[in-house]
Amino acid sequence: AFDRTGAFDVIEHIADDTAVLRGRREATRGGGGIIISVPQHPWLWSRSDVTASHQRRYRRGELEAKLQSSRFEVIFSSSYTALLLPVMAANRWKDRNDEPIDELREFRLNRRVNRLFTAILDIEVRATLAGLSWPAGGSRIVVARAV
Repeated sequence: AFDRTGAFDVIEHIADDTAVLRGRREATRGGGGIIISVPQHPWLWSRSDVTASHQRRYRRGELEAKLQSSRFEVIFSSSYTALLLPVMAANRWKDRNDEPIDELREFRLNRRVNRLFTAILDIEVRATLAGLSWPAGGSRIVVARAV
């Protein structure tokens, strides 16, 4: 048994995510913890998700409910990539048309744009560490304790 485990952008690729969470619980000592991040908001679904072999994007509260039904107690939950959500939504909306796209283009940013986005994410991280929980964002992070 483990004291802590993590699954960072993993379980959205697995058809039976609930079985994965139950397995994680069996592998985690009582009082131990788990940290999971997943993509959020089914309305952001695009060809990028298909290319990444995602099975789903999570609704707010969905991962938390699945963790609780797997005998975990949620101790922290927040969205992240919240400040860049409008940019992400515009990019994903653009990907929904029928024109061929380069699914990897979102990973090839101009250096200045990348620096700007990194600075924005740094602000978000500082605000989160100061106690702010974001209601919406491109992804979700949940910390839970095995009970």
